[in-house]
Amino acid sequence: MLSDGKDDKQSKVIPANNNKEIVSRLNSEIVLNNILDYFPDIIYMLDLNFVCTYVNRKGLSFLDKTIDEVLGKRILELFPPEIASENMLNIQVVTETGDSKTFNNRFFPTPKGIICLDTIIIAIKDSNGKVTGILGYSRDMTDRKKEEEVMLKQEINDQKIQKLESLGILAGGIAHDFNNLLGGLFGYIEKARSHSSEKDKVEDNLAKAIAVFEKAKTLTNQLLTFSKGGSPNTKTVDIKEMLEKNVKFLTNGANIKVVFDISEDLKCCDVDENQISQVIDNLVMNARQAMSKGGTLKVTAHNINKNNVESSLLEKVKEYVEIIISDTGSGIPPEVLPKIFDPFFSTKKHGSGLGLATSFSIVKRHKGAIEAVSSISQGTSIHVYLPSSEKKVDNCIEKPVVKVPVTGNILVMDDEVFILELLKDILQELGYNVNTVEKSDDALEIFKNALPSRNRYDIVILDLTIPGGMGGKEIVKRMKEFDPKVKAIASSGYSDDEIMSRPKEFGFDASLAKPYAIEALSKILQELSSK
Repeated sequence: MLSDGKDDKQSKVIPANNNKEIVSRLNSEIVLNNILDYFPDIIYMLDLNFVCTYVNRKGLSFLDKTIDEVLGKRILELFPPEIASENMLNIQVVTETGDSKTFNNRFFPTPKGIICLDTIIIAIKDSNGKVTGILGYSRDMTDRKKEEEVMLKQEINDQKIQKLESLGILAGGIAHDFNNLLGGLFGYIEKARSHSSEKDKVEDNLAKAIAVFEKAKTLTNQLLTFSKGGSPNTKTVDIKEMLEKNVKFLTNGANIKVVFDISEDLKCCDVDENQISQVIDNLVMNARQAMSKGGTLKVTAHNINKNNVESSLLEKVKEYVEIIISDTGSGIPPEVLPKIFDPFFSTKKHGSGLGLATSFSIVKRHKGAIEAVSSISQGTSIHVYLPSSEKKVDNCIEKPVVKVPVTGNILVMDDEVFILELLKDILQELGYNVNTVEKSDDALEIFKNALPSRNRYDIVILDLTIPGGMGGKEIVKRMKEFDPKVKAIASSGYSDDEIMSRPKEFGFDASLAKPYAIEALSKILQELSSK
């Protein structure tokens, strides 16, 4: 035993083993503190007056404060009033009930940015079961939350693609049939206009009718974007030139200011020129309509690296061209923004609602991404990312077509009778001898039988899609085997079919999309006849 040196009767005797117990408890507390300091989560204790009595190293890092700046301080001194008040109410529930409570996805502002925490608050009780304070355990969920948002965004994106693919099965057939119908109407109206002796009201009405059909043709092209026929037929395109040309044309006469911010060293892209031009047109027209009372349209384009972009939608490609079309319109409400790329969704009284959905589908097929950023009263910015190319555009000068006297024999294959009748009328008026056929087997037989005679066919016009038989892609190979000199024109209502943009790769000499324009048909025939 230890003594203080006074008389034994007056002395306070302290058992030696008590000192060991105190030292042991102190050592245990030090060890515990060291362990808690290396915990990856925030641990803290508060008394019933909301005063901090303990915090580990992670908690200090979260608050960006020293131990002296935290211990002995109330919550109101450590957090903004609105956050402190909310936490005090939550803690009060725990201290009054003695039950633990969990709080998920709580956001806290810190010097390092907004942090998302999942927290458990546990009541600390004495030996009598009385609550003396609380123990808080918080885990930083910020990174996981971001990952979940990326996954959710990707899931929504995948669902959109599936919806577009389902729609494509229907849209492709509708567009193909619709283009066939337009072809007949378009051709006969052009014929009527060219034969009309009265060049006043008849001419005006027919011109207006053709304008309507041109709009209908644009609609079918948008529908085709959702079908297999909408696959991009790429070539190297100068994006800077395309942006400047399209935007200037579409904003001509509009009550808006146009600002270009395009990098001089902007790379080219390997894209389907018609499809990407359609995307730009859709975005510019939307921006223009959003600023009916005037405003500023800003067109930005620059080269970027995937690692420097926050977008989660970009694929494995590293280098992109980013195009941003921004307006100063009224903006898009938050509840509407996630739906703007859905097919047939539209907030406009007029229009199909296909513009942005078409743009979404086109960009995805180019292995790119498209996103919208908008705030009410602050306008909207649409970001388009396209994989860039190291190739340059070949600005070759197109050789003029030398007109030659039209003559020769033409065989036309199409499954629509009215298309055959129309083409026969047009071609005969242009000076050609014409034969028409609906079935591929008949076309091949007629073509073969004409070879020994002087009436061999100089040109064949072949529809790519013939129900129940060979289409133009298959039959042109057979015809070229029989007569390598024959000139073949691919014809289709699927204007975005890869054969239509690269006919020579598939054995054709040219392509002609439905609905036909007499001038375009005549030009192609002149080109083939001059070779």
